[in-house]
Amino acid sequence: MRLLRIIAVLLVLTGSTAFAVDNQLMLQAILLKENSCGRVGKRGETGPWQMMPANVAKYGGHDYIHAYSMLLDVEKDMREHRVWLSAYNIALYWNAGPKAMRNQAPIISYRYAIEVQQIYNQLQSSRLDHPAKF
Repeated sequence: MRLLRIIAVLLVLTGSTAFAVDNQLMLQAILLKENSCGRVGKRGETGPWQMMPANVAKYGGHDYIHAYSMLLDVEKDMREHRVWLSAYNIALYWNAGPKAMRNQAPIISYRYAIEVQQIYNQLQSSRLDHPAKF
């Protein structure tokens, strides 16, 4: 038990992000999953990250800066609801919205989250295997 406390203190003091989600990789994983190629989704989603029309209006567009702002808001909502920030949970929330935190997401959103998490893990492994490329 004492060892766990020491490790926790060291992580806090060093500001380690070993367990944090890399936002840049997360957006890249979502982008690779969406692979929109300029299409408009069934519910009006647009842009590379297939953002809903209400989100495009809220964030002012659908390029990287706006998607990053949306991702930060997703993470903020998840923290407020005490939801673990993982690639899977972020992808689930990105796809299903706030209802994901109430366990009301459609089955397809859970599949989406699994696929995005797999892409994220592959990107993370690639980064570890070839650190000079990033």
